[in-house]
Amino acid sequence: MIYRHWSLAPWDSSRWPNFHPSEFACKCSGEYYHWPDFLDRLQAARTALGVPFRINSGHRSYYYNMIVGGAPASQHLHLAVDISLESHDKELLRMALREAGFKGFGYYNSFIHVDLGRPRFWFGKGAKASWQV
Repeated sequence: MIYRHWSLAPWDSSRWPNFHPSEFACKCSGEYYHWPDFLDRLQAARTALGVPFRINSGHRSYYYNMIVGGAPASQHLHLAVDISLESHDKELLRMALREAGFKGFGYYNSFIHVDLGRPRFWFGKGAKASWQV
């Protein structure tokens, strides 16, 4: 469900203790897509690793997705996350996210994209050599 602003969305801090809804909101408007199953899976991966996740990008409004050059059918229009690789063993992070049930993986030099769309993967420019997938 889409909320005009993240502050209007229901949030259960006991269910998702390591995150805040503002982390997943559109950077341009604050628009927020609430998807409990997605958040449960992300929390499971975070709990399994025991290392904080820095979310670079979450939900994007149609307008913001267009501005940043996102794909017209980007999973970010619903909920996808780009997680910074800083302070992570990227292979352990990838495995925890896969174990949590994420299906779409984008591999980049400084972050990993995950979503619950159809199973697929891709590499950002120059990132293939640094990932052993």
